[in-house]
Amino acid sequence: MAEFLTNENTKPPLTISIEGEWGSGKSSFMKQLEKEILKKSEELDKKDLAEVWQKIKEDQIIFSNLSDIFKFIRLGLKQKTQTVWFNAWRHEKSESLWATFVLSF
Repeated sequence: MAEFLTNENTKPPLTISIEGEWGSGKSSFMKQLEKEILKKSEELDKKDLAEVWQKIKEDQIIFSNLSDIFKFIRLGLKQKTQTVWFNAWRHEKSESLWATFVLSF
């Protein structure tokens, strides 16, 4: 699942449903998935940075394509992957469910 979610060919919008009985391990699965997604995202970011840096080095920075240099800078400043946890069941009776979700997000 983490491979699929971090693959460059997987494009939003995307909805995934994790369903099961109470106590069947949904939250445990999501925590494991979160850990794997963060790990894979970090690996991909490092790989992308290394590839662009190698291309810049091969071109010798002075003669490098500006788009490669900008890509390297953008990758270096890229926001890290984040996850948001929201327990809707805690707020299911609340009239402000969506407001609570937005504040969590």
